[in-house]
Amino acid sequence: MTSFVTVEHRPGYAVVGLNRPEKKNALNRAARRELLAALTSLRVECRAIVLTGCGESFCSGVDLKEARADAEAGAAPDPLSDWIEVLIAIREHPAVFIAAVNGVALGGGATLVSVCDLAVAAHEAEIGMLEIGFGAYPQFSGPGARSSSPPNARPGWC
Repeated sequence: MTSFVTVEHRPGYAVVGLNRPEKKNALNRAARRELLAALTSLRVECRAIVLTGCGESFCSGVDLKEARADAEAGAAPDPLSDWIEVLIAIREHPAVFIAAVNGVALGGGATLVSVCDLAVAAHEAEIGMLEIGFGAYPQFSGPGARSSSPPNARPGWC
């Protein structure tokens, strides 16, 4: 079975890869669970985490086909793999997060970029929020996505 999230350990930091290239790294429930587990396992050992996509895309957000199927089936959302939990896990993580945007970052993928502390984008990267075309701003977007907690406060950082 292929892992939806890869982790490359380096001295003091790790490279976390979103690994669903055939789906432009859209995060389905299983991928969100794996990402949350990876972030938990890296809490102690890493001062920095580079978040990137495997293949030609960074992340195209939440897997909308799975979300639509769940809604049609009347399935309740899984609180252990909810999208907001991923964003909160990144913002509350003690490591510095660097988004290495290697390709398309759409919708939730753009949100992942904006919740990281720093973003570095390849020349061919495209960042977009398709929700705006439907007259809606992406839910949970931006570094202040949490309602009551401030963004990561790092002493000495502006």
